[in-house]
Amino acid sequence: YFITKDTISHSSYDTGQINTVAQISGFTNIIPYGEKVVLWSRGTKKAVVLLDLQTKSQKNLFTPRNYIENLRLFGNKLVYVEGTSTVKLYDIEKGSNSELYAGTGIQDVVLYNDNELYVAKSASSAPRSPLISVNTITQETVMMPIDGNVAFSLSLDAENGANVIYGIQASSQGNKSQTTIFAFYPARKTATSIMKVAD
Repeated sequence: YFITKDTISHSSYDTGQINTVAQISGFTNIIPYGEKVVLWSRGTKKAVVLLDLQTKSQKNLFTPRNYIENLRLFGNKLVYVEGTSTVKLYDIEKGSNSELYAGTGIQDVVLYNDNELYVAKSASSAPRSPLISVNTITQETVMMPIDGNVAFSLSLDAENGANVIYGIQASSQGNKSQTTIFAFYPARKTATSIMKVAD
């Protein structure tokens, strides 16, 4: 699925055909959810909407208090970053919203399992690591062994049972900069570098 200014379209790798499936307005992002889609708008306080593509009916899931910087779907849960300081979770089945973590310089998040959240952030804020683990039940935070000034663009293939989180971290000292794509293994709490770029 992809969206334009006022439509949702569907395309297939097999046929290459593009079909308009719904009329919408004012959304910048789309996430497939079974026979439905979740619609949201980056950088706004616009309500997050669940649209049924069969019946064309839509339901407002929640309206954020601050602008949404990032929103991801993990199973039946939406994990999102409000501003750059709060991580929240919305349970689609229960219709409940809860705060998982509050800090500064938050860039991205992945929900590894029901109890483990990983937050990519600026390392200039406490704690001094660009990747931290948050226990969603106890709220305990632990710094992960990732160096750099900031981490972002986390990726987790949860549907296929992946046990690796991928991400990007950037660092600079003086006039020397480096960007690294890394793989982080939550079970071992270790990270390896996949590729480095001197920029």
